Amino acid sequence: MQQLLGYVLGLILTGLAAYGAYEAYTSAMDGQHIQSLQTQLSSMQQQVTLQYQRRAGRYSWNGALTTATLISSKIAPQSAINNATVTNPFEGTYVVMGNSSGAVSPLSTFSIIADNIPESDCEQIVKSFGTGGGLSGGPLYGYAVTATNVGGGALSTTIPDTDTNAHNNCVGPGGDTVAIQFVFNG
Repeated sequence: MQQLLGYVLGLILTGLAAYGAYEAYTSAMDGQHIQSLQTQLSSMQQQVTLQYQRRAGRYSWNGALTTATLISSKIAPQSAINNATVTNPFEGTYVVMGNSSGAVSPLSTFSIIADNIPESDCEQIVKSFGTGGGLSGGPLYGYAVTATNVGGGALSTTIPDTDTNAHNNCVGPGGDTVAIQFVFNG
């Protein structure tokens, strides 16, 4: 009987250790994905600004830049290029949108949308961006959390956002994954 009890206790402890290791691994991978997302977004923001800031009409192209343009113009960093697609660290896509004459965002801004973001990581991503917000607040003007990569949603220009706002914005779409529209000053 004592051997059976020892065996069961050993199985329970092994299960708890495996669960703890899995949770630690998952947390580390989430952190790595978030850091990679920030690096890729920063690179793309710099490239779009560099290539479009001095053009006539600046960021007023209609719709999204094609994947071919993102790759051939080197807007997408090499770490985001996956054959003929551009993917984010969460195995979603990136969409780079102009302001479409002000319909998407203020005239001096453009958007990069990353989709397939786990709702559980959304808050941490939103809160991880440093100071900014608004037209004079740094490169990031604001963000919106949506259900799909078409953009829209309520734009928050408070960067970094409060815990309450970040939580409410991230659960708003009501899905397991969300898309975050990052609006950048140009």
